[in-house]
Amino acid sequence: MIGTWMMAATGFALFLGIAAAGVERVLRAARRPTRAVWVVALGAAFAWPPLAWIFLTQRSAAAGLVRVGAPVPVGTPVGDASMLARLLGHLDTTLLVLWVAASLVMLVQTARAIRVLRRVRRCAKVRAMDGDSVLVSESLGPAVLGLRDMRIVIPSWLLDLDAPLRAPSARA
Repeated sequence: MIGTWMMAATGFALFLGIAAAGVERVLRAARRPTRAVWVVALGAAFAWPPLAWIFLTQRSAAAGLVRVGAPVPVGTPVGDASMLARLLGHLDTTLLVLWVAASLVMLVQTARAIRVLRRVRRCAKVRAMDGDSVLVSESLGPAVLGLRDMRIVIPSWLLDLDAPLRAPSARA
């Protein structure tokens, strides 16, 4: 059951990614910001699997489909079917543990990345370049940091280039 749930969650996240890419194209064509689309898609892809699991478990329990410690009826096959059921039960537990572990690792990595980007933002020097206020970093850029207060970050070597080389390309 967990394997099916994991595949459904992965498929849902893939669907959200494809939909967000389509919406991003439309928004870019209209020269509108696209970050919110990806924030919503990633948030929904992250929140949906546990919410679906909780909903389905509660619904199954309410319908009487989940019985913990239910007695085994007389005449239940003990051979291969019982062994297969135990193996599938172990597989479900293993998959759930791996899913939770991978999710925790990704959560820790995201927290570390946020901390590093905050440090870069704090340590970068504010400079004016071609009429815009930018952050100059020794190790990062070009990039945009932030969700609400977005700031352009450029590497320090970019300041050494002539103005025509720094200008955005007509193709972009």
